Amino acid sequence: MIGASSVISLELLVAAQQANVTRIGAVTSLDRLEIPVWQAIRPDSRAVSVHSGKGFTDEIAISGAIGEAVESYAAETWWQADVRCRWDELTLAARSPRPSDWWQTPLDANSSPIDWAIVEPLAGAPLAVPSDAISNDFTRTRCEGLVASSAGQAAGMNQGSARLAGLLEVIERDAYRRWQDMGTAARCATMLPRTQLPDCQASRIIADLSARQFSIAFHTLPSVVDVPVAACTLRDIRPGSDAPRVAIGSAARLDPAAAIDAAFLEAVQIRATWISGSRDDLTDPGDADAASAQGVALPLPPGITTSAKLPAPTVGGDPLAWLVARLVGARFVRIAAARLDAPGLGVSVEKLFVPGLMPMRLA
Repeated sequence: MIGASSVISLELLVAAQQANVTRIGAVTSLDRLEIPVWQAIRPDSRAVSVHSGKGFTDEIAISGAIGEAVESYAAETWWQADVRCRWDELTLAARSPRPSDWWQTPLDANSSPIDWAIVEPLAGAPLAVPSDAISNDFTRTRCEGLVASSAGQAAGMNQGSARLAGLLEVIERDAYRRWQDMGTAARCATMLPRTQLPDCQASRIIADLSARQFSIAFHTLPSVVDVPVAACTLRDIRPGSDAPRVAIGSAARLDPAAAIDAAFLEAVQIRATWISGSRDDLTDPGDADAASAQGVALPLPPGITTSAKLPAPTVGGDPLAWLVARLVGARFVRIAAARLDAPGLGVSVEKLFVPGLMPMRLA
């Protein structure tokens, strides 16, 4: 997983050059949170041109930003088309269980032939995935209704770490979607009591954030497997603030403390993205609040608590194999990984697919 080390590797810097990263800069000082957030710029991107990284140190944030840039570059320049046909013309062995794994509506699935890549299985048979669901070249014309995003896409210093990170992200997006689909009262019941927070960097700075007029809450999200998936709701309660009032980050990790830290940092990065104006489709802080309100849980009244807690699994052997086995045990029997990095990139980039898991609902 890129961004987990306090040292910026030479391999990562070389990959950044190959990915046409032209500038790396800090946006930390734009926000009064003072948590390091850095951005890597790729002017000729076919997806987004600004890639963000976050961490409790500048080195980790820089590595994360470069990792995001390299990951996007690999996905934009990847292309593979092994079969061209409609979904219902695929062999049963290669086909996912249902059209909704790739399309917003079943009617879109068989409207016209598309390109498919046959992807390496981690569980089950080789899986046919729409090539445009793997590629992040959004300058291409895509078929109607196809679900395409960067979900499950991850970079790592080796293939195993990239695949593990991608698989955890797919689990996280599914858990967040399930959390969004809960009623408000049910979401409130997922709030973690302060006594249930693991000892981690995020939990240690809650008092400081409160003193600076931030409200922070953590939630346990409904994962399909017994791994900790956390959400952080970060509220700016200072009167007259122009920044987004609410930012929500989420993360899945194999360790509860790591999940809490990662969810908090994701919320910090989301807030910094709005403040910095680095996305031309994200301009009004009020829109940030409206977007967050879709999945936000209201603060609990004083004196009211919950029994929510994060799972703390005992991971034996290879973490990736352990996680794949847990998903198969939960009846997600088709798991596949597409290799996106070209030879010589120096960094592994993979995109993971688990038919049956739900994408995050964005609107």
